Amino acid sequence: MNFLKTAAIAAAAVVATPVMATDTDSITQAYAASGSFSTSYDYTIPFTGYLSTVLSSAQTKLLGKYVAATNVDFTSAVLTVNGVNYTLTTNSSGAVENRSWSDVFMTAGTTATLALTGTAGSAGSYTVSFSSISGAVPEASTWIMMILGFGITAMAMRKRQAGVLAAA
Repeated sequence: MNFLKTAAIAAAAVVATPVMATDTDSITQAYAASGSFSTSYDYTIPFTGYLSTVLSSAQTKLLGKYVAATNVDFTSAVLTVNGVNYTLTTNSSGAVENRSWSDVFMTAGTTATLALTGTAGSAGSYTVSFSSISGAVPEASTWIMMILGFGITAMAMRKRQAGVLAAA
């Protein structure tokens, strides 16, 4: 019976999840006239952690046909962190364009700059999202469950059942 209790507590300790701090900043840019564009966005990470950047654009469909005025084509998307350039990976292109870069390690207060160039239709738009995630920090309840688990396991190991005498 003690083994089952110990196993149940150990299982509960295993599934306890740590807390992670996150911060997300999204920017949507819309255009009223067609032509080429060149712009940049800055993001300052509030805590030490990893930065992920996503850039997306979708062309509108009307009566089964794509509307050219809503198209945005990126010719370049470069993320600069501490003087190092990262070219955002193209996940798709054409009517739907997605570019992303994940897991750039940054310390608190560091600024990342995303430089974009491309062409946009007269009704084109795109969205830039910066997401940062800090390392996992165990909650107090996780520590308590771990310490209790060690204590209960030690108690179960020390406790012995009394032997039964057998008649000869």
